[in-house]
Amino acid sequence: MPGTSWREFDWWLFYSAVVLSLFGLVVLVANDNSSNFLASFAFRQILFLFGGILIAVLIARSDYRTFRGPAYVFFLMAIMLLVAVLIFGVTRNGTRGWFEFGFLQVQPSEFVKILFVLVLARFWSKKTFHTLRDVLLSLVFLIPVLFLVLMQPDLGTALSYLTVWLIVVLALSLPMKQLITFLIVALTAGIISLFVLLRVLGQDSYQFQRLEVFPDHLFLKSLHHRDIGYQVDQAIIAIGSGQAFGSGVGQGWQARLNYLPVKESDFIFANIAESMGFLGALLLILLFILFIFRTIRVATVAQDAFGKLVATGLLGMYLFHMIENIGMNLGILPVTGVPLSFVSYGGSHLLTSYIGLGLLESIIMRHKKIKF
Repeated sequence: MPGTSWREFDWWLFYSAVVLSLFGLVVLVANDNSSNFLASFAFRQILFLFGGILIAVLIARSDYRTFRGPAYVFFLMAIMLLVAVLIFGVTRNGTRGWFEFGFLQVQPSEFVKILFVLVLARFWSKKTFHTLRDVLLSLVFLIPVLFLVLMQPDLGTALSYLTVWLIVVLALSLPMKQLITFLIVALTAGIISLFVLLRVLGQDSYQFQRLEVFPDHLFLKSLHHRDIGYQVDQAIIAIGSGQAFGSGVGQGWQARLNYLPVKESDFIFANIAESMGFLGALLLILLFILFIFRTIRVATVAQDAFGKLVATGLLGMYLFHMIENIGMNLGILPVTGVPLSFVSYGGSHLLTSYIGLGLLESIIMRHKKIKF
């Protein structure tokens, strides 16, 4: 294919993502108690994994710059999807965020993350230098997405969009004084928005209750919650019980006896730590660090602004999911129900992660062949 160099394919980036997925797959298979394997989480994840790898390779073969032109159309489609899921979607765990097609459930807010990255890159790549005015204008993309996702309500996903936007803004060529002004305003607005949101949701909402018990875990005050803090209690116990080498894959008491809630997705890191111990958890984190550094490399070597900004936006997406998921498993960050990229069970997020990987590979494969 003209303009494509497979010699530039970043195998370190690709292999780190696949091995991370295998970590998750191993514990899913080991903890599978289903009498019908074809209907199990593990089998579905295998299908999603093969599908994700295939999609990543196909996107890598294509020129990422072809997505620049229709980015605004993609964004309108994204808004329509988020509106549609509020009307026609199904509710899971108090969040109306899925389309249901028989046994298949699709979470559009996951795929919209990629479209959001593309539209931000399209908008900001028009200019070489940027000002606060450009940042303010970009809110036309951020605010509708945040509003629609919070309507579901899904605070974790909303925070992932906000993180992507912030990371890209920090990567722009803003003058230093304007950058400092932005940081002060953004911090103030974030604190005010959080208080307003919690006020609107009320003290009975699970978002409020999760924040209320967060200090107990952060300062190790208590691991004996009978309510909303129970999840993190069990995650911390599972991580500690793994010790250095783990209890063995599929042998951890917390996971086997279902004391560890949502062990296949939200708390899969605790599942892995219990099964594989400190060394297994450390290896998982090191793989993530490798993946993040290779992503930074893509953003650094990309020869056009669109490619740099796409890679930077994806960096924000992966960073948020890694830090927030592992942090909430350890009790050092509030629980938001955010999955661990490439590792957690869930077709929508796994496919989104691999779509992002495909875009990164497309950028790195063409960084020496930019033609205007």
